Amino acid sequence: MESQLRKAISCTGCLNITKYFQYDAHTSYNAKFNSTAYNAQILMRVDINATDERSSNQLLKDLNDTIVYKEINSLVFGNTTYLDASYGAHRTKNLWKEYWGFLLAACILFAILTLLVIIKLIRMTRDKRDPHQIQEERNLLSIFLFVLILIDLALDITFISNHGRDYIWIFPATIFFLIFPLFLNFIFACIIIVKEREIIQGKKLGVFYKWWKSHRIIVNTALLLSCLDIDALRIISSRDKSGRVFTDEGEKSFLISTVAVILFEEIPQLFIYVTYYKFHIKPAIVPILVLSSCVIIIVFKIIFLIYSIIHYQERKRTNKIQQK
Repeated sequence: MESQLRKAISCTGCLNITKYFQYDAHTSYNAKFNSTAYNAQILMRVDINATDERSSNQLLKDLNDTIVYKEINSLVFGNTTYLDASYGAHRTKNLWKEYWGFLLAACILFAILTLLVIIKLIRMTRDKRDPHQIQEERNLLSIFLFVLILIDLALDITFISNHGRDYIWIFPATIFFLIFPLFLNFIFACIIIVKEREIIQGKKLGVFYKWWKSHRIIVNTALLLSCLDIDALRIISSRDKSGRVFTDEGEKSFLISTVAVILFEEIPQLFIYVTYYKFHIKPAIVPILVLSSCVIIIVFKIIFLIYSIIHYQERKRTNKIQQK
């Protein structure tokens, strides 16, 4: 087909059909994923190089006219059945030219928010550090990360809606790794709450059980929010003076759940988005945003995980000293 198109527009070496393709989302919504005959239109990418006689714009116009009127030119004699005359050949969008203002504003806003959080943490760490102070720091990071996760979730849903049919595997893969982590977070949260409620310190009920009895609505709300992020449970202890609603085992469970979410949600999603970005044909802003968001979430979750591990070790050392 490539040689036929070159002959049709009278150029040699001016165009190259890439080996990758994607389905047209506008037609793939009506196609059956389980059918061997996937009737969606296929989009192919053609790289055009200018020649001494014609510019790339002129070559693109000639290519478009050739495909649109393929029934009355040399393409009628070739194997060009899959060339859609009603679609023709369109230039891909220059995303930076179209969205540079939005992207620049988003980067500036994100940088400002990150800087404010860092400044707040620095000011807090200058003061005398007690368990409640440490808990406030972690709550601040949890809330900041939770907002990022909400934005990431909105972008994930937008990606599925707009590009879930670009490839046959995209829709089921993205849906699975969007829903499965919600159940995973919820299960971890339930396990932590059940274990903490059953802990008896000495002959008295544990701190969490007392907190849970007095603030059931807050705990249940945090349990629902923990489907998005397990660290939502940490925020419920922000009003406790001790700052230690959860036991050491509970804190350890938080660390394990965070690692599990990174491995079973963020990493697979990153792999999906990178693979899509590598093979996609039609440039769009949503895949770029969702890939960037995924990377940012992973980076901040790793930072938060390291921060939590450090304070978990500090807490264990403090408990050992107090026991002595």
